[in-house]
Parts: sequence; structure tokens; C-alpha cells
Amino acid sequence: WNELNKREDLIDGVNPMERDKLQWVSNIIRKESERIKKLSVLNIGFGSGNLEEITLKGNVNKFNWNGIDISEKSVKKLAKEYKKSSFKKGDILKLSYKDESFNCIVALEVLEHISPKNTFTALDQIFRKLKSGGLFIISVPLNEGLEEMVNRGENPNAHVRVYTPELLKAELQIAGFEIRETKLIYAFRSMYLLKNFVVGYLFKNMRQPNGIIVVVHKP
Repeated sequence: WNELNKREDLIDGVNPMERDKLQWVSNIIRKESERIKKLSVLNIGFGSGNLEEITLKGNVNKFNWNGIDISEKSVKKLAKEYKKSSFKKGDILKLSYKDESFNCIVALEVLEHISPKNTFTALDQIFRKLKSGGLFIISVPLNEGLEEMVNRGENPNAHVRVYTPELLKAELQIAGFEIRETKLIYAFRSMYLLKNFVVGYLFKNMRQPNGIIVVVHKP
């Protein structure tokens, strides 16, 4: 994980899908911060800190920002960069925070690393740590061909779950969350916005999405 958690050059558009995802999530968080003073946020699996780079730059005082990751190198790096925030090693299956601590919890590309037997333990931890009315923002990959890769002896991202939009939303609802908003994302390297508009609005069955973001809230 120390090697995988390298920050991508989002500014220069090396990975436009990743930047679009992070910008969309960041916009939701910033909108909540306009409604709730000193918004308390927990970013689970913050990795290279790309969401922090987009959201906190020039705005760090608006948030009570926390992050956990399994990479000690990532924790040290972000703790040095954002001294007014809190970053530490942590486990999604055992969150070391008081119940109802956060207005917003984020877990981007995390749940696909959790085995099915532990999925609802993770979701229950998140549900308990959220304040009533708080938001949980989650993303998972779709249609990545995991089963085929595993059959070939490959699994570069160490994923253990294959998700569909229906499965993810069903698990979230079973865990007690209420669906608020979803966004499908597509992996295009060139003309990203135009191609996403075409497959997202004009020809919806032209191509399968490569990921989904779901925003839910705790009743």
C-alpha cells in the first residue's frame, strides 16, 4: 500500500475520470460545509491524499478533517502536509471514534477490498459514527473484469468483491442508509466530458460504466 498510494497528477488531467470523481465528491462536501459550520469529516482510505488536495487547499479551517489509512507512509505524509487535520492508521472494521462523531464520512474505492463476510460490519461502523442526518459518500469500481483477471492469476488492486449498482445500493439500504444521489463514471482518456455526456445522457446503453459514486444519509 505504501507504493500504491502515490498521488496522481490530477491537475494536468492524467486521469480525468479520477479527477471528475474527486471533484464531484469535493463539491458535495463543500456544499455541506456551507450549511454546517466546521463540518466534521472522516475520509476512510485516503491513500495519496488527492481528495484532501482538492478540498482542503485554502479551505482547511472550514473543516474538522480526519483520515485513516492502512499505509503508515501515507499517514506520515498527510500529517505533515495538513497539520490542522488529523491522520492516523486505522481499520474500517473497528473505527476508533465516538459514535455520532461526523457530519460526513467518505470511503472511495474501499469497500471492494472488504470480504463479503465483513461488509456489514464495515457499514455498521460507518453508520454508528455518523451523526443523524449525516452523509456517507462511497465509490466502487464496476465492470473491471475482476473474475477474468483472477483466473489469469492477476489482481493488481487487491480487490475481493465484484459490485453492481444494484448490489451496492441494496447493501447500503440494508445497513440502514437512505439513498440520496448516484453518479456513474466512465474511463475515457480523451474528450472526457463530451464522451461522458454522450454515454450518460444520449446513448445510455452504449458503454458499461467503470465506477459508481453513491451518496446516502443516516435518517
